[in-house]
Amino acid sequence: MFPPIPVSPGCAGPCSRRIELVPSRRGASLVGGWLAALCLSLVFAVALPLPVRIAFCVGAATLGFAGIRRYFLLAHRKSVRALAWPDDGHWIAYVGPRRLEAGVVLTAGSFHLPGVALFLWLRACDGFHGVFIDTGMQEAYAVRRLIRRLEWAPRGAAESENRQADTIRAQGLKCVTRH
Repeated sequence: MFPPIPVSPGCAGPCSRRIELVPSRRGASLVGGWLAALCLSLVFAVALPLPVRIAFCVGAATLGFAGIRRYFLLAHRKSVRALAWPDDGHWIAYVGPRRLEAGVVLTAGSFHLPGVALFLWLRACDGFHGVFIDTGMQEAYAVRRLIRRLEWAPRGAAESENRQADTIRAQGLKCVTRH
């Protein structure tokens, strides 16, 4: 009567310990809107001479848009494009358009907004890298595995009241970059 439905091959996604990052236009537009509101409030609500207010706005906008390009849109040569966490407990970041491997350590300042986003600060041999992960734009399996790896999984009410804040345990850093 009807032809059988072909069975799709198994996906490697659920067992992978890697997340390919997708640029977040939603996060970039939110931060851009916040920068616009900051500049408007500096120009119209601060009692400083106009050239000083304009200089503050130009400085804030320049730094802000550079950060948006690097951390949200992943368009910078030092942007983290993917993260991996092999079984040995270390973290690997794939940096730049050529996706160079760099051993990284999660540092303080990383945070998780449940159901919305993660922002991770990573320390590598060449400095600090930040990455914004919009959970709505990423593969759901990869985000859940990453959150479990970070130990930010949802907890019961009694257990979450005992914890003041989500923290990350730092691990050893291997300063090896592979090309």
